[in-house]
Amino acid sequence: MVNDILGINTEIKDLERMKQRGPNPAVIKIELPDRDTKIEVLRAKRKLADSNDFKRVYLRSAKSHAERLIELNFRTILNEIPDGAQKYKFTGSGRLIKRDAQAQDGDRNEGAA
Repeated sequence: MVNDILGINTEIKDLERMKQRGPNPAVIKIELPDRDTKIEVLRAKRKLADSNDFKRVYLRSAKSHAERLIELNFRTILNEIPDGAQKYKFTGSGRLIKRDAQAQDGDRNEGAA
């Protein structure tokens, strides 16, 4: 059914329902056969929002343990630098970029209120 909505014909290598945490439904972990298929599925995931049955389904790529540790270390270092958290931010892909001037001013004004 999901294959029809995404417009992709693929097999699932492995499927596992994780333990439920809180009132939300449990996460379902899916392993796809190869990286190209994963990229194809992630590019087509916005089509799920158009379907009433899958409107609340979210797909995202998992990060390895090493990637999560690296990001945690970067955030720790960034928070120790004076004004580091106000001048820089992490993107969703884990890149460290400089915040734009308007966002920095907005953050300061919100803190003053």
